[in-house]
This record gives sequence, C-alpha cells and structure tokens, in this order.
Amino acid sequence: MDIRDPKHAYSLFASEIQHAQSEVLIAVNSILYLEYLAETGLVDSLKKAQSNGVNVMVLYSEEGQNEVATTSQIVSAIKNYAQIKCVSGIYETIFLIDNSKVLTINEGDDGIKAFAVYSNNKSIVKNIGSLLDSLWNEKEMLDSIIAIKDNLADTNKQLVEANEQLKIHDKMQREFIEIAAHELRTPIMPILGYAEILKAEQEQEEQEGIVGEIEKNKNKRNYIDAIIRNAKRLEQVSQLILDIASIDGKTFRLDKKRLNLADVLLNAVNDQIITIAQDLEKKNNIKLRYEPCEDNILIQADRIRLTQVISNLLGNAVKFTKKGIISITIKKENDKAIVGIQDTGLGIDAEIMSRLFSKFATKSDTGGTGLGLYISKSIIEAHGGTISAGNNEDGKRGATFTFSIPLCK
Repeated sequence: MDIRDPKHAYSLFASEIQHAQSEVLIAVNSILYLEYLAETGLVDSLKKAQSNGVNVMVLYSEEGQNEVATTSQIVSAIKNYAQIKCVSGIYETIFLIDNSKVLTINEGDDGIKAFAVYSNNKSIVKNIGSLLDSLWNEKEMLDSIIAIKDNLADTNKQLVEANEQLKIHDKMQREFIEIAAHELRTPIMPILGYAEILKAEQEQEEQEGIVGEIEKNKNKRNYIDAIIRNAKRLEQVSQLILDIASIDGKTFRLDKKRLNLADVLLNAVNDQIITIAQDLEKKNNIKLRYEPCEDNILIQADRIRLTQVISNLLGNAVKFTKKGIISITIKKENDKAIVGIQDTGLGIDAEIMSRLFSKFATKSDTGGTGLGLYISKSIIEAHGGTISAGNNEDGKRGATFTFSIPLCK
C-alpha cells in the first residue's frame, strides 16, 4: 500500500507501535527525521509499547549528527523506553512490527515530507527483518543491503513481467470477445433474414391462395437448410464457450465407457466426408484417406468428447487444405493408441506455433475462436493422453496432429 500523506504515514506508524505484541524494530536514515518523529510523538508511542511488554530497538544513521543540536537529548529520551544504536548503512526509514508488518519511508527534499510503503508480504518482511538484524549486529551490513536491494529489484522485475502478462491476457480477452461476437453475429443475420423471407412468402401465399408451387418450395428448402446450418454454427460456438467455462471452472467431466477407437474414428471420418460433399465447389480437390488398424483398439473413453476432438482436428485439416490428401492413421504403440492426422495444407504459422494449444490461439485472417485446440488438448489430457502438432518434414507441405489415448488393460 502506497501512502503519500506524511500525516497518514506517521499516524499508521504510531498506531502500529502502540498496538505491537512482541517486538518493534525502527531504522531511521537521518537524525533530522528522527528529530521530526520525536517531535510528533515517537517517545510517547515507545513508552506505550514498553508498558505493554514490547521489546523496542531503534537504529539511527551516523550521518548528519552534527546538523542537529539536540541529538543527545533525543537519544536520551528514547533510551528510557528502547534500545538505541547509531550505525551506518541506513538508506531509508523502516519500521518493522512483530516481524509481520513493515512500513518504509523515503524522505522528501526537506527531510520531512515522505513517500511511504506499507506491506505485510511475508517475503518482504522477512528480507527487511534480516537486513535490520544485520545492521543491529553490525555484521555483514553491506552484503545484507545489496541482497535486499537485489531482492527488491527482482520483485519489481517480476511485478513488471506480471503486469505485461496481464496486458497480454487482457488484449487476448478483448480479441476473443470481438471474434466471438463476429462468429455469433455472422450466422444470426442469415437466420433472421431467411426466416423473415419465409414468413413474408407464407403470408403472400395465404393472401393469394397459392399452395405448393415447385420453385417456391425448392427455395424454401434452401432457406430452411441455411437456417439449420447457421443455427448449428451458433450451437457450436455456444458449446465452445460452455466447454471453456467448465474447463476453467474445474467442472469438466467425462462419461467414460469401453469402446473401440477405430469405430469412433471411422464415424468421424464419414461425417467429415459428408461435410466436404456438401461443399463440392470449394473442397472437391480434397481426398480423405483412412488407414484403419486390423485389430480392435479398445479404450476407456467418452465417445462424444473423443469424437469432438477428432472432428475438430479433421475440420481444421480441411479448413487449411485447398487441395491434396488428408491422411488419418491409427496404431497401437506399447500401452497406447496413437492417432495421426496429416494434411497437405498451409501448415502451422510460426507466429502461433508456441501457443497453438492455448486459448485464443488464432490469426485474424483465418477466422475461428481459437478455442478448439485448447479444448481438444484438455479432453485428451483428461483421458490421460497427450496431443502434439508440427509441420511436416522432408519438404512436405502441411501439418500433422497426433494424439495418444491409453489402451484398456
């Protein structure tokens, strides 16, 4: 806690001394400031602490003693209620209360006005306590000062780094909100538009008494198909958001059953083939090649969640492949089932390679929420498996995603 009001700082300091339970250690970096503290009630506070059985020790800097004529009087007054010692190496005023709270004060140009920092951070209190003990014992004083300064510098560096991470996280959250809003808005507009057209045509038919014209019925079917397709997109985006909430909220659960991974994979491939067939104009140059394993590959898994992973990986492969082959392989390796999905597409951009399985890992020109791979990784790891990805080697275009699932014992 930063305190910029000197009166507030001293009021807090005096209160802490008077309510101390066991020990108060004070280090004052100038005799001028010690005089100021004495004038504002330090001696009374020390008296109160002593009456409560509190052990009080006061260190003051040897620099500047000749500047204050009443130094001996101040020291004598404090000696009545505390141990006091003059040492070198004090660079700021510090109050340590019960080895649990610390107040540091940096003096202003006039020696009186100050900027104070109050903390009960255990690490900071411990380090400052060690420093003051060293000063009191007049041993290894310089090393202690350097150590505490280095520690404070490291702490400040960590705070700066943490602040930068927060900024990055905040930026990623804003980008996600923008992307999610766009993804939701895109299907909503045609749903509303087609629904309004259907409603208007229905009203016109009722007015004109026309029922069942072939062309109009065909158009209606197209409109209805578009509504269903876009509604499913909305459902998928909504499910992504729900999955993220359950994963981050530690409420993600699996409904594991004994099943054949080869069957799950085959069904997901067939579904993807149907999806590609519905968009022949854009995807007629893509072929899916599935190389099944001859043996049954039995695992204990959640069929729906595992299908979600496979469909997501296949969907990404199709999305980033303009032409070529997407190969799906499955095999046993020791006590695991290994599934590989290799494409001949654009490959993984170096910009997002290191954070590929993190939340919001997407590029603005590729679309999507950037949540699919993060969710897929969470699902696979919840099954006790692993997932990885990389660009193809040996001069081949595209990328390969691989995941493993433990076999049934």
